[in-house]
Amino acid sequence: MLVNPVRAAEAVSLVDDDEAGADSTPSGRLLQAVELLGRNGAMTYKDLSAALAMSKAATWRLVATLREARWVCIRQGGTRIQLDPRLDVLFSTAAFADSEFSELGDEMGEVAAITSVHIDLFCPNRKGVLVLHDTTRRLTVSAPGIEVPDDKLLLAMHAAMTPPQLERYSAQVKASADPELSAHVAVISSRRRIQQFPGQVWGADGRSLIVSVRGHMGTAAAIRIAQKTASAKRARLIEAFNAMLQRVNGKLDMFGNGSPMQQGPHRQM
Repeated sequence: MLVNPVRAAEAVSLVDDDEAGADSTPSGRLLQAVELLGRNGAMTYKDLSAALAMSKAATWRLVATLREARWVCIRQGGTRIQLDPRLDVLFSTAAFADSEFSELGDEMGEVAAITSVHIDLFCPNRKGVLVLHDTTRRLTVSAPGIEVPDDKLLLAMHAAMTPPQLERYSAQVKASADPELSAHVAVISSRRRIQQFPGQVWGADGRSLIVSVRGHMGTAAAIRIAQKTASAKRARLIEAFNAMLQRVNGKLDMFGNGSPMQQGPHRQM
């Protein structure tokens, strides 16, 4: 049985006096550490200390508390800290999309109305399959799903994943009972292609823009900004992208490559 580390930390001083901050309470630091380990995988004491802006001694006390609560374990000769396997599984199967992107729908709607485009948000479900999570299309208009997986949407989601997330996702797909999806992902998900993904690319149809997205809790997703009519100009999609980028600043960990797009020749992958 896992012990509650927040309760276990009540009698332990984890933060030095000069490290006080907006979220520097013992429970706050514990949750930050668990989130970091869940998103990044195993970390050294030095890396964890730097990420939490804590001293070496305070980090040691924090890890000791998490070990006592059986939330983390030490690997590689005591040099790396990682989540307990049970928590690692929990992190890999939790569905954060609703809370992660609750504000994003409003921004999508306002930008779509101003720039006259469609914006679709795709997130992985609990099985790791990419599904339509939110859309600005009217209910009377069919919002295209992903009956046949879209290479660039999947690549955009993969590019938004941290390496540990991608490893979990790949293992999940390999273990799935869907051979078509497994074969498809195996073809497009080479690390080289993912590393080369620029954050946003033009869709295969030439009338949409595919964007990598990651929330503050680490949920990787993909956005498709699409033209409403065949006569619409690409400039509208770029305008919508730049407007979204400005609006989600501080609300997401990643939106594309983080830089405004310039009007001009588009890049294909």
